[in-house]
Amino acid sequence: AWVRAPWEDADDDKSVEVVLIDTAARAGRVTAAGGKPVAGATVTPLGYYAEERGRREPGGPDPSIGLPEWDQERLAVKTDADGRFKITAPTAGYSVFYRVKADGFGETRW
Repeated sequence: AWVRAPWEDADDDKSVEVVLIDTAARAGRVTAAGGKPVAGATVTPLGYYAEERGRREPGGPDPSIGLPEWDQERLAVKTDADGRFKITAPTAGYSVFYRVKADGFGETRW
């Protein structure tokens, strides 16, 4: 699970609220323009964004979760021979913002 620690004013200056978010594997596939799979591409999650930003409940998770560089590197995966990959991301309600980099194809962000 992902941890969010909001540093808001609190009655006790030593208190911190931690909100855990469920995660699961999300699958995808990287292909070239003609549909041919791209093996060995690096898929790196950069952040997660709520699909319905206005639906945040009080005390709930932020509408966006940015990942620090060290966590991006930890969560990065390579595509297999068929261009398929699985990354860990929050469950329903969040979209994944990610970078894909492959030799001979450059880099893109989605």
